[in-house]
Amino acid sequence: MKEAIRIYILEKAKQLFIKQGYRQSTMAEIAEASGVSKPTLYRYFAGKEDLIRSVAEELEAFLGREVFSILERKAPFKEKFQAFIERTFALIMENRELYRLAALEYWSGGKIFHEKEAFIEEFSQAKKVRYDKVRAFVREGQKEGVLREELSDTLMTFMIMAVFTEFFHLVVLLTPASGFRPEEVGRQVYSALEEGLFRR
Repeated sequence: MKEAIRIYILEKAKQLFIKQGYRQSTMAEIAEASGVSKPTLYRYFAGKEDLIRSVAEELEAFLGREVFSILERKAPFKEKFQAFIERTFALIMENRELYRLAALEYWSGGKIFHEKEAFIEEFSQAKKVRYDKVRAFVREGQKEGVLREELSDTLMTFMIMAVFTEFFHLVVLLTPASGFRPEEVGRQVYSALEEGLFRR
């Protein structure tokens, strides 16, 4: 029951943050939107920082379940690679407003990010976990003879991660109305990476 209430409050907070902005929203408004008293709200969340952190953690967990788990499937390498690329871009596009919110206020240098050393450490650790998973996947592709063996696995990993970072900035941070179709972006990015990284 308590977890259900916590999830409900977080959903209402996300809706409010997206509608009027994180910094413009107050704990009183979140309590009202959730149908709970302020004391009850504070029993679940210590403040707005706790709420935005929970949003970011939820997105990280969601991405891990939906995307990075693909790399561990027992399937042909090319099939996993394509699914990994296309699913990642589709999720970012489909949840653009939430990613934009978390990026601006938590991940990419917002006030909270700079003021909380623990947040920075947590962000760095999460990024390292993603990097290690992609690098292990790249090595798998080289071992199977799918990816080019003469290229550095480190370099290929950075190339793949850089594509995501730049696309993330373009779609999430700069323009909510990019006009990109998720499935088409995923296909084009996969095609470009395949052309440069795969053996012929």
